Amino acid sequence: SVYDISYDPFDYVCRLSGIELDAAYGRTMTGVSGTELEEMRVRPSASMEFFEIASRQMLITRLLGTLNFEGREHVQVAFVEFPLSDDGLRATQTLEALITLEAA
Repeated sequence: SVYDISYDPFDYVCRLSGIELDAAYGRTMTGVSGTELEEMRVRPSASMEFFEIASRQMLITRLLGTLNFEGREHVQVAFVEFPLSDDGLRATQTLEALITLEAA
């Protein structure tokens, strides 16, 4: 999946979602923003703050866990997010690879 990132305030929008991402969330994610994702969560998370730090510092991130969305709490996923930059200073887009994991 590909995300466009904006700052001040920080947010991101899924420009192009992939099959695995859509299947994991049970919906098409293209056009969904980080702010909208936070509103859909069952429990609060610190993901927006985490992704802002990673984006500002151009960090490759790897996360493993279950989705925090109603009806999708049982879905275990792993993903790696690669920052892309127009200016080399901070991420302006990210490329995300996601896989759904089998339940243990």
